[in-house]
Amino acid sequence: MEQGLEILTGIKAEEVMGTRQHWKAFYDTERPCIADLMVDEATGEIPNWYGGKFRQIQYRGRAYKAIDFSGARCEGKWLFFTAAVIRDSKNRIVGALETLEDITQYKRATEELKKMTDKGRKPTTRHGRAGIPTRP
Repeated sequence: MEQGLEILTGIKAEEVMGTRQHWKAFYDTERPCIADLMVDEATGEIPNWYGGKFRQIQYRGRAYKAIDFSGARCEGKWLFFTAAVIRDSKNRIVGALETLEDITQYKRATEELKKMTDKGRKPTTRHGRAGIPTRP
């Protein structure tokens, strides 16, 4: 587990490395992460855990990406993550890689923009980019 994840979740790497406790970084109750399901060759269960929040992508085989809300240790953050298995030269699964990005600010800005357009207001632009107005 990298230092960035420790900063994001407050969980120290030594608490979860070599255990099956990594779910604690993201969820309030024990459940698999996408990488777990991929390593266990149980990708058919991904819809049960991630519903309409995931998509399969092609990247040197099968990989998945998803957006999910993590309220546990992440203090209510939206996370974008991708997961793929790591295979050896004989195509056996030897591990998995899961990356994540905190997209909370993006989600909040998107929600604010939607609220504005729902009220018939147009966002301002600054230097060619959409912006959130600071006054009504």
